[in-house]
Amino acid sequence: MASLEDIKMSRKIRVRVTIHSAKGGLKRVTMTVDEKLYKAIKTQPIKYQRGRFKELYDEFEDEKLYRRETTSIDAMKEDDDITNIVLSDPFLTPREYVNQKEKEELLSKAKMTLTKPEQRVIKFIFDFGFSEAKTGRKMKISQEKVSQLKISALSKLNKELKGKIE
Repeated sequence: MASLEDIKMSRKIRVRVTIHSAKGGLKRVTMTVDEKLYKAIKTQPIKYQRGRFKELYDEFEDEKLYRRETTSIDAMKEDDDITNIVLSDPFLTPREYVNQKEKEELLSKAKMTLTKPEQRVIKFIFDFGFSEAKTGRKMKISQEKVSQLKISALSKLNKELKGKIE
């Protein structure tokens, strides 16, 4: 399989793939993926391909949903550090900006320890600002299950980050 560095450097392509639907059947979908990642997945058994493409499709749909709800200021280039410093908080010193970025990186790594449903709940509630009810509707689960996933995820994140972030 391709290394993470190779995948990061590849270009994005639009593909039409078959995935497992939420109702248990098969569904043909079109999405944008990294070309090298697509090729690496296609070398795997068909059952693995459909599962992996389903995960990528869910992430693709989440990002598409988020993009629809952003404002133009949120669409700034991530690689333009000066703009990020000025627009994120004009009162941050360079040291505070670096500390903030380090905290964001620690949080990002900690989120990787969560299950996929927990990651999606955290993304919808804290990144997109959705309520538990709206998150439940988007994920096709009850609000109570969303609440349980949120509590579980926050508990895991708390354990993971304890002592690392002030």
